Amino acid sequence: MAGPDFSDANAGRAEPPRVNHSQVDFAALHRALSELLPYGPPVEIQVPNDTIDQVTVHDRQGGRNGSTIRCEDFGAALLLCAKQDASRIIDVGKVWAPLHTLPDRAFAPPPVILPFVVTASDFEDAMIWMANARPSLDLPMLDLITMTADADQEADQNGTLPAVLLQQLKAIFGCPTNR
Repeated sequence: MAGPDFSDANAGRAEPPRVNHSQVDFAALHRALSELLPYGPPVEIQVPNDTIDQVTVHDRQGGRNGSTIRCEDFGAALLLCAKQDASRIIDVGKVWAPLHTLPDRAFAPPPVILPFVVTASDFEDAMIWMANARPSLDLPMLDLITMTADADQEADQNGTLPAVLLQQLKAIFGCPTNR
């Protein structure tokens, strides 16, 4: 799984990477995702103007603070904002601010979760687009025959980001990434 590279910081050779989220080029992130996921029916991709950092995810491990590491509350807030904001970059700052463990977004750890919204003209187009996007994220193809509604039997959803996207993320967030 790709994410920020903390190996130099963990070895004591460098300070942990930090990101000033007010200076992140979220339009470049939108372009990178749109280029990575061009297949299938036409869809609208929207990205929030913030991310979910490692400290927030770590603080949620084991259900601490009544939340999970999947950050469903961030996703629910993002979807509500997307309904009110049709632009490619959704302003989530005020809504997400109380959800972050570290509220100083000018000196925050790099992101480990990059949520985004995909809107299609209908359900069928959305499902076709999602199935076509999976190989770009190195996820297995959907097997509709063996899919189950049982949440305890979820398939492994960890993919590998392509090297070109990792380089783009490094440039966008100004910190090294790993696979």
